[in-house]
Amino acid sequence: MKIAVVTPAYPPHQGGLEITTQILVEALRERGHEVRVYSPGEIRHSWSVFGGADLVRSIRDPPDIFHVQQCDLSVRYAALLKKKYPRVPVVTTVHGMFRVDPFGYCRVRLSPKEPLRQFMRIIPGKYYEAKSVRATDYVITVSNDLEQVCKEIRKDTRVVTIANGISLRQFRQKEFVPPGASPVILCPGRIYAEKGQIFLLEALPEILKHFNASLYFVGDKEPGYFRHLVDRATENDTADKISFMGAQKYADMPGIYQRADIVVAPSLSETFGMAILENMAMGNVVVASDVGGIPNLIDDGINGLLVEPQDPHALAAAIIRGLTDRELRQKIWENAARKAAMFDIQKTAENVEKIYRMVL
Repeated sequence: MKIAVVTPAYPPHQGGLEITTQILVEALRERGHEVRVYSPGEIRHSWSVFGGADLVRSIRDPPDIFHVQQCDLSVRYAALLKKKYPRVPVVTTVHGMFRVDPFGYCRVRLSPKEPLRQFMRIIPGKYYEAKSVRATDYVITVSNDLEQVCKEIRKDTRVVTIANGISLRQFRQKEFVPPGASPVILCPGRIYAEKGQIFLLEALPEILKHFNASLYFVGDKEPGYFRHLVDRATENDTADKISFMGAQKYADMPGIYQRADIVVAPSLSETFGMAILENMAMGNVVVASDVGGIPNLIDDGINGLLVEPQDPHALAAAIIRGLTDRELRQKIWENAARKAAMFDIQKTAENVEKIYRMVL
């Protein structure tokens, strides 16, 4: 089967969408398909809801099927592809939508720029994402919330949730080793307000009363939020315990996860949580916010720990518990890897293939 994957971002850019798409492409190729990837040379930001036509025009050789990876930056791809190639089926995987907005990005703000942002960004974004969801032949979503919204838009049932997958060959369960007196706390994810790192910083002083811990952040930095974190670490006298590692090569992430004694994801919003699942596959204790798609991965006290978002005291208590309760750590080490095995990328690719066959 000739498959054209159309995506707004792809490696070497780093992020959940990029990696999810890459490992799916690799899995489909392993299964004997000819897969071409079409993506802009650089990531396009706020006003790109009007774009996409140039990328679609660059596709000269129509495939057997198009597979669009839709998120905030790719809302027009499916509609444009159906217009240019009406006889070629389009499958769209929806990773995020303006309509599923727990972080409140689309809410009206008290700002002189707000009318411009609404009319040039939010309103067109909602219009075009709905247009593309209707235009596609079959919609795959990565969460139940997205599935429900897409069904309401389409007014039919040609929508299914297929969770993102991970490479179990790359993220293998490590040996069970209790933490020492100087544990390593790891927080993977882009340094961005939605990821909630500020609440981990607020929890750190309480954690340091019990451990000589070190906290490592791994991910790209949004400059303004990064400066806010650095300033807050200086204010609460924890700067010497914190390291910002920046973005790392994806191939190096298993080694980074290997050295962690506990992994923290204090997100305010999370559609899926790929880094969470990768760490679960390795048997790490993960403490994460009870938001979005995270509860679909973590069963509290069984294969990880869940806390209410934006609560530094609850976060500190869960981290301390995850570091001190050996019996709990052993249980999570065993159960987390079992849970992650359900999300093998090969199973994801097999389920995606079934959708391809349905629309051909």
